[in-house]
Amino acid sequence: MDAQSNASEAALDQASGNALASCKRSTPLPGVRGLRDLWQGWRDYRELWLTVGLFDIRKRYRRSVLGPFWITISLGAFILGLGFIYSPLVGGGTASFLPFVAFGFIAWQFIS
Repeated sequence: MDAQSNASEAALDQASGNALASCKRSTPLPGVRGLRDLWQGWRDYRELWLTVGLFDIRKRYRRSVLGPFWITISLGAFILGLGFIYSPLVGGGTASFLPFVAFGFIAWQFIS
């Protein structure tokens, strides 16, 4: 029955002249399988990843008064310091230079 339906679909495509309908892709694009695998791994083990991440943060800042907020405070101070020091050297205003520095260093923190 499956072969019969495929033959009828092919005959219908040829009769209608629809070239796009007959160009069905049987294999997915090269990176799609990897992205699906990553998404499935995140979806299936989301609670595990979040628990391990929270455990790592709690373990790292166990004896600290500020705790995990120290990362945010130190990065914010670093960005403000660089923004106010380097904006006159680059020749732009602080208001136009600071967002670029902030985005760059926040992205760098996520990468590293």
